[in-house]
Amino acid sequence: MGFTRDRKSAIDNAAPAMSDKVAEKIARIFIRIQKLFADKMNKAFENMNIRRLKITLIFFCLVAGGYSLYLIVNAVTTHPKADSALQIEQANIPKHLDKTGEETVKQESYVDEHTYRQIQIFKAYMDSLEVAKSPVYDSIVSARPNLMDSIQALEQLHYSQTHK
Repeated sequence: MGFTRDRKSAIDNAAPAMSDKVAEKIARIFIRIQKLFADKMNKAFENMNIRRLKITLIFFCLVAGGYSLYLIVNAVTTHPKADSALQIEQANIPKHLDKTGEETVKQESYVDEHTYRQIQIFKAYMDSLEVAKSPVYDSIVSARPNLMDSIQALEQLHYSQTHK
């Protein structure tokens, strides 16, 4: 008993440990890439004098800031219909969103006397099959699982129509 518990806990602990190892490897790769980039940048700028470094930094900040400012102004002033990579379209709303469906059901659901008599005859036939020939009744009910529920619903509908 104790052996299976230890094994389950070892399996449960293995999954997080595996994902932690994968995440750690990915983090190491990103750190290595960052270090390589930093080393290349240090080599590129190590022989540059201070004045030229300051001018390069100011130039970089002006270009990056100017481009950011351009993107902001362009997003605010551009007409939405202009060609862009991303366009937002209006959602289509179904015509009958606010309808419940009760309106059509009430108009169409009507059980007249003739239909009600046929329902009663069929119900009596099914009851006699249930008593006399149970396998036949079971095969009918299994082939049409909601048949008797529909009969009962039609009876209820007729009852609600006649007792208003």
